[in-house]
Amino acid sequence: MTTFKIPGEGVDTQPMSISAISEPPGQTTVPAGRRGDPARSTQRGRLWLVFSFIACPCHLPVSMAVLATVFGGTAFGSLVGRNTIAVGVFSGIIYAIGVGVGFRHLRAAAQGLDCSTDSCEVPANSAPTTTSI
Repeated sequence: MTTFKIPGEGVDTQPMSISAISEPPGQTTVPAGRRGDPARSTQRGRLWLVFSFIACPCHLPVSMAVLATVFGGTAFGSLVGRNTIAVGVFSGIIYAIGVGVGFRHLRAAAQGLDCSTDSCEVPANSAPTTTSI
């Protein structure tokens, strides 16, 4: 632990690390494996797509049967059974969000970006270009 004396004041009792001094204010260091890791972003995008396709409203009859089996006889099971339309709408919202996030991760991976932090900004016209012969 290192303590620093501020001119005009007493000794600062808060410990400071050297790494806190070397970084400019407002910037944080991202671990090497997280920035621009297309394999990780691709994996995250695929997982989002798989889970969103499971939540797809077209699977609602199967989903409702599973929910009725798992939560049968409970208050939650009764709530789901009486509000089928609300469950379908909720499932559709989850599906739309999941597909959007999944494709965002895949598009970022194609450009070498990583969306695991809040700094992932993918341009709107970032569709991959292909040439045909």
